[in-house]
Amino acid sequence: LGGVKVSETRIGDLGLKAGDQIRFRIAVPEDAEHCGGVTIFGKGFGDYDEGIVCSFICK
Repeated sequence: LGGVKVSETRIGDLGLKAGDQIRFRIAVPEDAEHCGGVTIFGKGFGDYDEGIVCSFICK
């Protein structure tokens, strides 16, 4: 993440198949210099009523 290794787990270790869904978390550590949260709008919230789609591409 940002060039910093955060886990020993590799994508292949997860046993995912094409089309599988995964959950991931976006967070700000409580001890961060600028903590206070992250605002992400999506379906039913904010000015643009669109769902959020994230694509992860492994090379």
